[in-house]
Order: sequence, then structure tokens, then C-alpha cells
Amino acid sequence: MEYGKLSIVVAMRNEERTLRVILNSYVTNDYPNKEIILVDDESTDATPIIAKEFARQYPFVKYHRITHDKKSGGNPVYRYGLRKATGDYIFLGDCGVILETKDFFRRGIQRLQEEGVGGVVPRCSIWVTDSFILKAKAPLYDLRYDNIKHIEKQIQRGEIYPQIYSRKVFNDVGGLSENIPWAVDTDLAKKMLQKGYKLVYEPRMKLKHQYRDSIATLLEYHFRFGRLNKGAWKSHKQVIKSLYFLSLFPLLGLGLWNPLFLLGVLVHPLPFIIRMISLSIKAKEHPYRAYLLFYPLMTYIQNIPYSIGMIYGLFT
Repeated sequence: MEYGKLSIVVAMRNEERTLRVILNSYVTNDYPNKEIILVDDESTDATPIIAKEFARQYPFVKYHRITHDKKSGGNPVYRYGLRKATGDYIFLGDCGVILETKDFFRRGIQRLQEEGVGGVVPRCSIWVTDSFILKAKAPLYDLRYDNIKHIEKQIQRGEIYPQIYSRKVFNDVGGLSENIPWAVDTDLAKKMLQKGYKLVYEPRMKLKHQYRDSIATLLEYHFRFGRLNKGAWKSHKQVIKSLYFLSLFPLLGLGLWNPLFLLGVLVHPLPFIIRMISLSIKAKEHPYRAYLLFYPLMTYIQNIPYSIGMIYGLFT
């Protein structure tokens, strides 16, 4: 059954390493009435060359290039692509997403026909390579998305965003907010919920997410996320969480004055070690279970730069 035209908006910047694989998953998807809008955020590698090849080969693929804004996240890129979109349905993607199921869009658009449904959340897993970071992340994602009851609660709190929705609903909630440089996707989810639309989980729609695969890129990403996510200070939970991670530094400093404070440093990761043990028990059949040993380290690598970025963002 054909429901209407689908606009796939893909944001990209310096994605030459994986771009062909990702775009192939989009162009070979079995939904026939689609357009793919590639928005290049001023890449400096071979991304434009590869993207233009796809645009020449497939009439429904269109390539656009915009000027990179260092002070913003992906919002300007997506907003530009959405202005070019002509479809009845919208899928916001990027070059970190590869579709696993050929009927991905058919299933999503079919769910959008249900009464009151504003958006559909697919099942997401990690696109694993040789990186220990990705192998440590893989069981976390699988446990999260396999626990349907828990994931549906997160969706209803607007913590996980729908990747496919109708143009009508998108316009009704006001589209992407202009004044939010980062986390525009979860902001959109919350606006849909506030308008009374339902967000549904469809585990048969499967995609893989390419997470940052080195410590350097992980540190840079989370610092930038914290700097640009201006709304983080409105969350008391996030402020307390950030203060906890940053407390490690005064403990280290005080430990130079009085070794007793070093006991605080030793105790500091205890909640994450307990969490690691709990996750390891739940993931006993997972092929990358052993990599959960890196969970406490990963928690610090993500949250310390994010918290520093939050503070830095107050003054920039």
C-alpha cells in the first residue's frame, strides 16, 4: 500500500569513511516514492564527491552544501534540508545511521496511519567495528531497546525521539525550534507529546547507529554537546549529575593536602561499578558482554567533558 511521498533528510560532515555504505542502505530501501536530500555541512574530505556520485546515479537524490556554523549543532543543517523537502512524511537521518531492514519506511509509515500517532521510534543498535568503545556500547543499546516496557516509558517522557513522522504533525507542532542548537530531536518529541500526539515504538524497524569510536572524538563530541545544550541547566537532575562528576577534581586536589580525601576518589566510581555488575548479569548471552568492564571508564569519558562543556557554554 502506498501512503505518500517520503522525504529523507540526511545531514553530513566529513563522512567519507562510511558514506557509501550508509547511502546504499537508503537508496536500496524498498519504499518507492521517496526523495533523499543530502545536506553537506561544508565537509573538507571526499564527502561531496561521494554524495554527488549518488545524486548523479539516482534521480531522487539531491545534494546541497551549506556553510558550517561552529556555534551550532545539527539544527541549521536539518532546517535547511527540511525547507527543501516536499514529502508527506519526514525521516531525519544522518551519516551515522544505516538501515537494517528493507521495509523500514513501509513499517514506519504504516504505523503513522494509526489514530493519534505523531511519530515512530525504531529499534536502534550499535554499528560495531574493532573499537572497544563500540563493543562496550553495543550491549547497553541492545539491553535498552529489547526492554520494551522501559523503552516505551522513555519515549513517553520525550527522552527518545521519533525518526519518522508526518509533515502534517511536524508543521502542527511548529517544526524544529530555531533557538536550540543541540538536542532538537528530543525537543521535537516533547512538543509532539505536549500537543497530544502519541509516539510509538516499532522494534521491527531496525537501524544501526555509528557511535564515536575513539576517545578523542568521544571527548570532543560530549564537550560540544554540553556546550551547545543550553537547556541542560533547567534540569536539576542533570545539574546534580554534572556536579557529581566534577567533584572528582576537588577530591584529587584535596588528596594532595590530605590523603584521606583520596578515599573519596576510590569510592567515587562505586555506583558505576555496581551498575556494571548489574548490566553484566542482564547481558550474559551478549557477544560483547566482557566489554562492559569499560562501563565505568566510559561513564567518566562521556560525563566529565559534557559537564565542563555545560559550564563553558554559560560564558560563550
